[in-house]
Amino acid sequence: MTQLLVLILWSIFFVELFLSKSLSPSSDVLLFMGALQKVNFSYERLLYAGFLHANFLHIFFNTWALSSIGTAVEKYSGPIKVILIFLGGVVMGSSLSFFFQTNPYIISVGASSGIMALLMHLFVTAIKQNQIWLLRQLIFSIIIALVPLIPFIDYSGHLGGALAGILFSIVF
Repeated sequence: MTQLLVLILWSIFFVELFLSKSLSPSSDVLLFMGALQKVNFSYERLLYAGFLHANFLHIFFNTWALSSIGTAVEKYSGPIKVILIFLGGVVMGSSLSFFFQTNPYIISVGASSGIMALLMHLFVTAIKQNQIWLLRQLIFSIIIALVPLIPFIDYSGHLGGALAGILFSIVF
């Protein structure tokens, strides 16, 4: 299921490029396809934005992380939970991003909130199963994803995804 998500993300990215007639998606195309922006808000954008990406590096690193983390979650929790956690993380991350964004014209896109939900679900699963070796490996990734070190990254979206992953792990 994880690899299907990766394929879907790349397919959508190539549609972005095709519609933009460029090697980088235009903001007009991103908005047309459902990017999150306060001045163009609609509820479906809370989900759609998680499937759009701003450039090749963005899609590459997100799909690489999704492939790594999603495969591990699939092993521990199954393919259906991967989809549910990912989608819940995207919606919750987009919601926090929308709530905390002060500039109404900023465009927010990317799967990282869904990936953060999967990462935190894996972290909680490792705690529940007392897998210290896995916890040690995950700590660095969590710090990198949540500590605002890189400009232009929507850390409120990451936080929303992380909270969704924790909530899903507690409830299910």
